[in-house]
Amino acid sequence: MTRPCDLRLDGETMRRLGALVMDAMIACFEEAADRPAVRVGSAEALLERLGGPPPEDGEPFDAILERLERDVFAHGVNLAHPRFFAFIPGPGNFIGTLADALVAAHNPFAGTWLGGSGPAVLEHVVVDWLREACGLPGTGGGLLTGGGSAANLLAVAAARIVRAPRGPGGCTAYLASTAHASVRRALRIVGLSDDAVRTVRVRDDHTLDPGALAEAMAADRAAGRRPLCVVASAGTTATGAVDPVGAIADVCARYDAWLHVDGAYGAAAALSPRLRPRLGAIERADSITIDPHKWLFQPFAVGCLLVRDARVLERAFAIDADYLRDVHALGGRNYADLGFELTRPARAVKVWATMRFFGARRIRAAIEHGVELAEAAAEVIARRDDTVVVTPPSLGIVTFRLRDADDAAHDALVRRVIASGEAMVSSARVDGRTVLRLCTINPASTIADVEATLDGLAARIGRGD
Repeated sequence: MTRPCDLRLDGETMRRLGALVMDAMIACFEEAADRPAVRVGSAEALLERLGGPPPEDGEPFDAILERLERDVFAHGVNLAHPRFFAFIPGPGNFIGTLADALVAAHNPFAGTWLGGSGPAVLEHVVVDWLREACGLPGTGGGLLTGGGSAANLLAVAAARIVRAPRGPGGCTAYLASTAHASVRRALRIVGLSDDAVRTVRVRDDHTLDPGALAEAMAADRAAGRRPLCVVASAGTTATGAVDPVGAIADVCARYDAWLHVDGAYGAAAALSPRLRPRLGAIERADSITIDPHKWLFQPFAVGCLLVRDARVLERAFAIDADYLRDVHALGGRNYADLGFELTRPARAVKVWATMRFFGARRIRAAIEHGVELAEAAAEVIARRDDTVVVTPPSLGIVTFRLRDADDAAHDALVRRVIASGEAMVSSARVDGRTVLRLCTINPASTIADVEATLDGLAARIGRGD
C-alpha cells in the first residue's frame, strides 16, 4: 500500500511564510514608482538562473521568494508605474490583489452551481452592474472571461452558432482596419476565413464608415452571401476612437446582422454619466466586450462578455453530458453553460470587492481622471516646440510625433525609452506614419509624469543609448 504524502503546512509556518509574501505584495505597491517602468531580461541569463530539473528535496521558501522577486517579477512591464503609458495599462489595486489571494486559497469552482453557488451569484451581480452601465436591457446578461480576446471569441461564436447554425459557409463578417487583432483571430477560429471577412474603410477620424459598411453588405447580399456580424470598437487600441455604433446598428438591422462592440477598455467609460455619451448608442449592440483588468483596475485576468439577450449564450454553448447530470439537476446558474470553460476561477470576487471597498464614486473619478489627463497631455504636446498632436485625445489615448523626426527615428526612440526603464510609451501606425502614443488610464499618473516622459523622449531623439 502507498502511504499518504501530506502537503499541508502547520499554522505557524503558514503565518511566517504568509507574512513574507504580504510584505512583498505591499512593497510592490509602495515602490511601484521606484522600480523601472519596463525591464527586458536576457533569455539566456534568465533560463540559466531559473531552469534545470526540479530539486529532489525542495528548497526553503525564503530563497524561492527571493528568486521570484529578482529573476521573475523584476523582468517585464511595471504597469503600476506612473510613467507607464504604453498599450492599455492595467495598474491593478491592492483590494483586488487581496481578493485574488483569497480566491487562490479557497480555490472555488465557478463553473457550476454545485461547484460554487456563492461565486455564481457574485458573478451575476458584477455582470449586472456592467450590463446596467452599458444600457443593455434587463433581458441581457453575460459572463466573466479570461480577457477581451476570450470575450470577443465568445461573441462571434455565439453569432455564428445562433445566426448560422448550419455552418459559416456563405457568411461574411465586417470590421474596420482599426479593429483589435483578437477579432480577426476569433473569426478564423469560428470558421470564417480571411476571404469571408470584409475590412471596411474608416473615416478621417479613424472610425468605421457606416456608408461603406452598407455598401459592402449590399454587395455581399447581391452576390448571394449572408452578412453575419459586424464588429465595432468603443475605444480602439491605437487612438481610442469610438465607432458610430448607432449608425452601424441601423445598417445591421437592415441586413439582420449581429452587432458586437469591442469595448475592452473603452466601455468602462459607461460607468461615468459624464463620459457615457462618448460611447454613442452602445446599448443597441447585441454583445459588448469590457475588460475589468484594464480601466476597472483589476489584476490580470478578467474580461467580460455582455449580451442583449442572455438566452443566446446558453443556446450557443450549453451541452448535456452524463457527468453533468447531478449538476444540472440542482438548478441554479451554471456559468459553464454560457461559454467554453467548464473549469472557471471565481473572477468576480476581486471586481465585487473592489467596487464595494472604493465605491462607485471613486471608481468613476479614477476613470474620469484618465480622460482628463489625456486631454491635458494633448494641450502640453501642442504647446511644445518639439512635439505635435496627430490624433486628438479620445478615452484616455492621445497620439503625437516629434517634429523633424522620421518614422525610423520614432521606432528607435521607443527602443531607447524601453532600454532606459524611466518611462514606457508605445508606437502605432496612423495614416501610414509611425506615431507615439500615450495611454493615461493609470489613476496614479499626473501631468508632471507626462511632461517628464515628453522631456525624456525629446532628450533621446537621435541618441544611440
